[in-house]
Amino acid sequence: MLLVAVGHADRDALLAFELENRAFFEASIQPRAAQYYSQQGVEQAIDGAIDDAAAGRGFQFLVKSGAGDILGRINLREVGQGSAVLGYRIGAVHVGQGHASAAVRALLAIAFGDLGLRRIVAGSRATNPASIAVLLRNGFTRWPDQQDTVVQNGVVHAHWYFECQKASPHFAPANGISRDP
Repeated sequence: MLLVAVGHADRDALLAFELENRAFFEASIQPRAAQYYSQQGVEQAIDGAIDDAAAGRGFQFLVKSGAGDILGRINLREVGQGSAVLGYRIGAVHVGQGHASAAVRALLAIAFGDLGLRRIVAGSRATNPASIAVLLRNGFTRWPDQQDTVVQNGVVHAHWYFECQKASPHFAPANGISRDP
């Protein structure tokens, strides 16, 4: 499993990944604008990701297999003052295989190492036990007094918040995880 910074060379494969998983993702997260699902839309999103990384505002990675296939996406956004917000998604055919846990572990190593961050926060619908398990497995703790609701496809869901700090006794650097420089 590799984390690879999103780049223009990935445009066509990324568009194919997003189209293949669109319905799967939109069943649990807010849908992207329709214009995103085109070569121009993905190209604009990649341009934005590159600009964000250059400015230190955010970092987007593709989760790839050793063969180079896109398994998912993972990102840090709202980077500032030593913290960032984590987001990730794994393609439908790749869920339940440990890719999300490995990707989060690898991204935490980047965040707490190369980027010098001290705190990563994440959110999950309370009804998403798989995502919650990924966070807990990687040293995140739930803020019991911090929750709100989100409306997804007309349904109101409880939304929980989690955090992981560099000094967390549960965080261990990613051993055996590769990432492209």
